[in-house]
Amino acid sequence: MGVALVRELFGAMTAEQADEALFASSGEYTPDARAFANGKPIRLIDGIELAELISAVQATGSVSERAPSASQVNVRASGDEDPACPRCGSAMIRRIARSGSTAGQAFWGCSTFPVCRATRPAN
Repeated sequence: MGVALVRELFGAMTAEQADEALFASSGEYTPDARAFANGKPIRLIDGIELAELISAVQATGSVSERAPSASQVNVRASGDEDPACPRCGSAMIRRIARSGSTAGQAFWGCSTFPVCRATRPAN
């Protein structure tokens, strides 16, 4: 799946003021498509992941676990680790700010939110 379709989806998201989107394909995404989606509230589901999701539903008759939202998906290079929360030591999750002066920007938020509200910049 090429970058043009992912860009088109992002344009539709912007026009409709959507918070996030899932884009499922039976094939693979190009490196350009993945690079464009990185840091945006778009979850790309390729053919392998889609087949696994379908198999899981067929085996159990239901979805056993809610898929993480695009704002919670942490896209990173393999081998990188999520940072630890500076306040409580829990893992942090890459999120996208939905409102305020930083709306649309990525940041790290504590995985125990709302118990711990610690954040740190994504850079």
